[in-house]
Amino acid sequence: MLSITRVMMAQELLSVVGHVQDFETGNPLPFCTVKLDGSASVVRTDDNGRFNLRTPPKKVELIFAYIGYTSKVLDLDIKADTTLTIKLPASVTTLDNVVVSDERFYGENQIEDLRSSTIQVEAKDVLMIPGLAGEPDLIRTMQLLPGVTKGVEGSVDFFVRGGDADQNLVLLDDAIVYNSGHLFGFMSVFNPDMLGDVQMIKGGFPAYYGGRLSSVIDIKTNATMPEKTTFNGSVGVISSNLTIAQPIIKDKLAVKIAGRRTYIDQLLKLTGDPDLQLPYYFYDFNGRIDFKPSPRHSFYFSNYFGADILDIESDNPDNNGRSEFDIENANLSFGWKYLTPTDNLISLIGTSSRFSYLVDNSFEESTLAVSNSITDYGLKARYDIFNLDVDKLSIGLDVIRHAMDPLEINASGIVEDIFPSARSAAITSFEGGLYVDVEKSLTEKLSASLGYRQSFATVDGKMYLGFEPRLLARYKLNDLSSIKFNFTVISQYQHRVSSASLSLPVDLWYSVTRDIKPQRATQFGLGYVKSFSNSGLLFESEVYYKFANNIIEYEEGTNLFLNTDFEQSIVQGTAESYGWEVLLRKKGERLNGWASYTLSWANRQVDGLNGDAAFPARYDRRHNISIVANYKVFDRWEISAVWEYLSGSRFTPVVAQYAITNPLNTGVTVENIYPDRNSVSLSNTHRLDLSLVRKSKPGKKLYSEWRLGVYNVYNRAAPVSIQIEQDAETGLFNYQQPGLFGTLPFISYRFKF
Repeated sequence: MLSITRVMMAQELLSVVGHVQDFETGNPLPFCTVKLDGSASVVRTDDNGRFNLRTPPKKVELIFAYIGYTSKVLDLDIKADTTLTIKLPASVTTLDNVVVSDERFYGENQIEDLRSSTIQVEAKDVLMIPGLAGEPDLIRTMQLLPGVTKGVEGSVDFFVRGGDADQNLVLLDDAIVYNSGHLFGFMSVFNPDMLGDVQMIKGGFPAYYGGRLSSVIDIKTNATMPEKTTFNGSVGVISSNLTIAQPIIKDKLAVKIAGRRTYIDQLLKLTGDPDLQLPYYFYDFNGRIDFKPSPRHSFYFSNYFGADILDIESDNPDNNGRSEFDIENANLSFGWKYLTPTDNLISLIGTSSRFSYLVDNSFEESTLAVSNSITDYGLKARYDIFNLDVDKLSIGLDVIRHAMDPLEINASGIVEDIFPSARSAAITSFEGGLYVDVEKSLTEKLSASLGYRQSFATVDGKMYLGFEPRLLARYKLNDLSSIKFNFTVISQYQHRVSSASLSLPVDLWYSVTRDIKPQRATQFGLGYVKSFSNSGLLFESEVYYKFANNIIEYEEGTNLFLNTDFEQSIVQGTAESYGWEVLLRKKGERLNGWASYTLSWANRQVDGLNGDAAFPARYDRRHNISIVANYKVFDRWEISAVWEYLSGSRFTPVVAQYAITNPLNTGVTVENIYPDRNSVSLSNTHRLDLSLVRKSKPGKKLYSEWRLGVYNVYNRAAPVSIQIEQDAETGLFNYQQPGLFGTLPFISYRFKF
């Protein structure tokens, strides 16, 4: 008996490590399921597509499964530490219009994955959706997912599970994006041709994420090493773009650049008609360099810069009036990853973000200029350990320095009597966190991840600490279904001061201070996932509850427009939201898409508002339904459709008026009577978008497709505001709900060679 025990103790555990990649592009496949057959060992690849298994020397069968990809079974005789590179083909892949399909394992990785409240978004999902004016848009694609609601129709502001728009952490290659919209917020800044891995996390945040209460949008640009020079781009109604991928050293060094610009201003100039000029345009630029000098070292450099320019100059020589408007976004990130000799992973990332705006107006002898900016410098370090008696142990640190320049108003002439020159206080703050995350398969059916993040922020000599435990668990009912649970505590140390229902150039980001406390939220989620075997259908359902403290509101009657003393008007309270989300996804040879439904409630309570009673949040939309479908009619012809139903947003109406004598007894003042705050909803709305796609013939060097479509087919404009109008005959007042976008036909052309 003793000798047997000694042999068992002496038996060595060997490492099986590897990378899982897309067969065509070489992109890593994060959160791919890797199962050691016949044991409880089930792991998932990390966000770099890496995995690590421990097994004694023996013959094993490894099973790799990833949503939308054909699963792979690999038989190995493990006699020493082993390193693998696994490439999975897409389950529905179009190569020269020849279709290969395999749906047997669709959704298997979703069933195995620990995380709920997380949705992967692919570039092809973005491209297939008929968007506003035919422009493919990542943010508007996400607005069609459960738990996500939009703000003003057509805008890229979004609200997740009852939160505010500034409670979403948007990352581009790990750098924070503060302004995600072009065209006054109606088009996102993300070029779809540069997208790599994209995921939206609405709850159950891993410990390495922090800083926002509602969601994380983690966007990675395309890290593929191209085999040859490729060009792809598009020409649309609003803008055109071009992306170039260039290998420098095969499989070691590559460069990608992409540019996009509106051109309607230039086209109208060609008419020579001064009444048809549009002095506005936007542009953006993406660049990425990937360098892999050895199998264990990799480096990347990523850059984004975008601007919106509006320059209106009076053609009247007598008044010499001019208005200039300039928004700029800039992001930089540099990353190094090192695979140690023990097959653990070290990651080091430096980031920089900047958002600024300038509004400069002049009229005769008067001027008014408004400016504001925020600049960040950040550092992230992470160590992923795989060769312990757990599936994965992650430890890390991230820190970021925020420099918020003041809201500055410079005025002269008669304008200064209305908007006197002033500036808010500049703020420099530090924010970050220390974290640890442990993931382990407890049994063949039960896996869990326990994490903790110690967040912090310092400003003006004051330090805030955030205690943020995280828990994820998954119980596998059978091979086709599982139940998931998540628990999250998270803190937010920044917020956006906004005077409107959508992000505008006069919004600004502001830090916690000695008087403004950090926002904190606790969230629970319980989900169910089921794959319908060979049908290509995946069903996901989740209920959630979220409670938040110190959420930001403003005192009654506050005017935030060009207000440099806005901190005195900020009040803080509590928020509660809960709901039920359903997502049914279909992946097939001809039909692809999804249907989603959200039933939700979002309420707030702030002392001093609404008589201290709770009230609905502005975007407390009860029902939200989205249906997205793409159908291949023939090999070269496809039809795409989006149908959306949305409950109206909330507002506080005037229900009556009364007149009182003014203090000087020289007349009367009319006062309004209001009901409870946000007690009335705008009208519910629904919309249908359609597009028809014609692809080029197979076998040609130049691949192209024409897209013809209609946004808002039956011309039902969604309400965007409230206007009070008086009936000329009766003298009674009534509310009007003007819409913004009616029926908009579009045409676009995409190409690749």
